[in-house]
Amino acid sequence: MTMSRACTTLMIITAVTLSGCMPEAVRQIEANKSDYMQSHFAVTDVPQQVAATLGAADSSPMGFHQMKLTLSLTVSRTSDNQINHFVNTTTYTAAGGPYVQILDVLNNNGVPFQEDYSLTYRGLLYLRTQQVQLNALNSNQIFATHSLEPVTAWPASGPGSGDIHFRFEEGLSQQIMNFQSGALNCEFGSVFPAAELNPALLGNAQKLHCEALNTNGVVTTRSEEAWLMRYGIVFTDRMVSSSWQRSWKILRVQMQ
Repeated sequence: MTMSRACTTLMIITAVTLSGCMPEAVRQIEANKSDYMQSHFAVTDVPQQVAATLGAADSSPMGFHQMKLTLSLTVSRTSDNQINHFVNTTTYTAAGGPYVQILDVLNNNGVPFQEDYSLTYRGLLYLRTQQVQLNALNSNQIFATHSLEPVTAWPASGPGSGDIHFRFEEGLSQQIMNFQSGALNCEFGSVFPAAELNPALLGNAQKLHCEALNTNGVVTTRSEEAWLMRYGIVFTDRMVSSSWQRSWKILRVQMQ
């Protein structure tokens, strides 16, 4: 959960003006969410340069077809010390090679109010993402990675060592100029049983400490991730910015 969560309102307004693309009607999205995911967040939507860069570093597939997590989310704000608790569902679907489609459904009092659609690299780098407020007429725009600098090989078969860096340009999916640059820097940490996250998870996991940087090279968020080696995916435990903190706990795992 990196690129999409760091967007600013100003960036979105500027990009809309340049791209001319239109939002999607929420009613149409909700009519068939699976079809919408496949038609708007397919691997074929990834720019050729980005796909080639990732393919040169990693082509190992996921260790699952579909994984559905029920998550406890705690959100706290620095400004007023307000703390909110949510129970969300996150569905990961293997999309071929190291690509994963993610549907996050946010609930309050058991009632869904927001859906986030995404195509990611191993759940770590968000390549396409879109926020859908369920009480709105139209969705937000799809935000996308447009270019990516070469990255080191991902340790798909086991634990990693040292660090890994992603440097990219991003903007709205239809945008053709004036992209924002960004970076995600991660460092591999200690290995621990994945069952510590939830007893249903098998194999080992590895801590991953990450920082997201904006176009000025300034850190915008820091996150604690878990590299789930058996499943080939990265799960976010905790993320903080200067104004908020979010933490996730896995309550239930359903696997296909």
